[in-house]
Parts: sequence; structure tokens; C-alpha cells
Amino acid sequence: MRKWYLFSCLYLACATTSSETLLLTYSDEAQENLRRGELAYEKKDWVVAQRYYERVVTKFPYSDVAATAELRLADVDFARADSISARVRYEDFVKSHPTNAKADWAKFRLALTYFEEMPSGFFMLPPSYEKEQTAIRAARSALLAFMRDYPNSEHVKEAQGLLLKTHKRLARHELYVAGFYEKRKYWPAVIGRLENVARDYGDAGFEGDVFLGLYRAHLALGDKSAARESLERLLQGHPNSRAVKEAGVLLGRLRVEDAVGQAVVSE
Repeated sequence: MRKWYLFSCLYLACATTSSETLLLTYSDEAQENLRRGELAYEKKDWVVAQRYYERVVTKFPYSDVAATAELRLADVDFARADSISARVRYEDFVKSHPTNAKADWAKFRLALTYFEEMPSGFFMLPPSYEKEQTAIRAARSALLAFMRDYPNSEHVKEAQGLLLKTHKRLARHELYVAGFYEKRKYWPAVIGRLENVARDYGDAGFEGDVFLGLYRAHLALGDKSAARESLERLLQGHPNSRAVKEAGVLLGRLRVEDAVGQAVVSE
């Protein structure tokens, strides 16, 4: 009986030691593969880095570094300018690891993938504001989503700067289209485009173009009240704008015309 008891204790001890060793080996191998992947990443050897990260994800999915390897695979795709694949990986990471310390980074980088798809401003091509704006609008939406979901992230300041860039690009596009309609005297369309800029891209710095354009469009339609309101919106909402002086002169003329008109009516 005593021999059986000693044999049982010895067996359990060996089994426990074997289990701990196996667990230690599993963790060590996962860490080592991640380390090698990081070394390759630093050398910009994307193929090798991807191979090691994929090994961690497939062979060691329950290790502590599996999530890190998933994120690094997205980073590799991003570094290789494979924006679509990177975006999918970042989206999957955020969905699978919403509480991970790097979830905000993944959501931020997801937004950055759209910048890779923005139209170029290369001099041989039409200006970027004349081209399709789908990627820019998607970038804006993704940045807003990131800032909403992770308001305390260290990447918010950079996201705000990028958001302003998208607003400038989109505002220029709207102004370009408004100019197209203005040349054809399609005033309702002009007003619609300019109001879009005022509503959505008020921080882009085109308030003079917007409100003076609205003034001209409303005046062309014979709506002096709306024209006057457009000038007042500029003067009250953007007192430091370079267009304030011109707006003040135009508003003064409207008031004189109104006063003259009232005097004629009263006679």
C-alpha cells in the first residue's frame, strides 16, 4: 500500500512537471517567433516578418503574444501599401480584441488605410479636388469613428490633424463643383454645395469663398434677405476672416438699397 502511494505521488509530480515544461516551451516558442518577426520587421523584410507572425497566429493561437502577432500582420500589410488587406486585418483585430491595449492603434491605422487610396495631386494629373472623393470621405468617417470610440487615445491629436486635411480636400471639391454650377447660373445647386461646406467643413478655412458665394447666389435669385444673412453669417461667425472687409462693404450697400427702397415706398 505504501509503495503504491509513493508511486502515485511520483507519477503526479512527473506529470505536473511535464505539463509545466510543455506550457513553458509553448510560451517560449511563441515569444521567440514573435521576436524574430520583430527583427525582420525592423529590417523591412516584410516576407520574413509575415512568416513569423503567421506562425505565431496559427501554431500558438492561445499564447499571450498571438494578438500582438495578429496586429503586426496588419502592420506588415500597411507597410507594403496593401491598404485593403491591412484594413481587413485591423477591422478583425478591433472586433476580436476590443479591450486590447492596442485596439485604438488598430482603429486609427484602419482610418489611415484610406489615405493610401486618395487621389494624387501630381502635377500631370487634374487637381485632387476635381477627382473622385470616395476614399477621402471614407477616411473622414473612419477618423470620426476612431475619435468617438477612443477619445482618450494618444493618437487623437494626429487624427485631428488628418481630419482637418480631409476637410480641406472635401471643401475644395465642393467649391470646385459650386464654381461649375455658378458658371452655368444654376444657383440652387451652388447654394446646396456651399451650404455643405459651411455645415460639414467649417474648419477648413474657406469661409470667405463660402459666404460671399452664397451672397452672390441668393442675390442672383433675387433673395436679398438671404443674401444679407449670408454676409452677416460671415461677419458674426468669422470676424477674423480676410473676407470680412468685403462683406462689410457689400452689407452696407444692401442696407443703403433697402433704405432707398423704403423711402420710395413711403413717398
